[in-house]
Amino acid sequence: MSKHWKQPVRKSVAVRPSRIRRDPPARPKTQAELQAEVAAKREQELWGGVTGVVIFALAIAVVAIAIGAVTYSRYHPASAKERFHQCYNGGDDCVLDGDTIYFERQKLDIAGIETPAIQGSQCAIERNRGIDAAVRLAALLNSGEVTIGTPVRDQYGRAVREVQVNGKDVGKAMIAAKVAREYLGEKRDWCAIFAERSDSDE
Repeated sequence: MSKHWKQPVRKSVAVRPSRIRRDPPARPKTQAELQAEVAAKREQELWGGVTGVVIFALAIAVVAIAIGAVTYSRYHPASAKERFHQCYNGGDDCVLDGDTIYFERQKLDIAGIETPAIQGSQCAIERNRGIDAAVRLAALLNSGEVTIGTPVRDQYGRAVREVQVNGKDVGKAMIAAKVAREYLGEKRDWCAIFAERSDSDE
């Protein structure tokens, strides 16, 4: 008795998709696309430059503010007591006499006033009164915030500057304190003036 031969049944195997991704070949870019990319890069570079300039400007502003704050604290009387000394003590800012100062190494004549001389005085009383005026001026300058005006020519041709302390005119304050007189275009004979005062007091 013969047996029928059966062909073995083959099991179907599921085919997995390939893990290797095959992208379609790159399409060449058009001229318009290339120009758009160049424009985008330029815009990005431009904004980067602008940002750098802004940061640099802010840094300079911060430094300037810091310097200004240091300068203000240095010159303000709250932290700079006795800034103005008499010039024989040395220093950049000093009082030479009752109407002349050195400010930041520049010699300045105060507008509108005249005081007895210290150097070149003609008599002892003139020198003593000149010292009194210089001491008064130093105390006044050290009492507040000093403002120095720009150089001007007065009506007598002198190069002078208006000086203020806390917004008030120093020349007028010196005259009010009776240690200075208004300048009238010529030097006074202080020795004769003080001699007359002495005679009238007797």
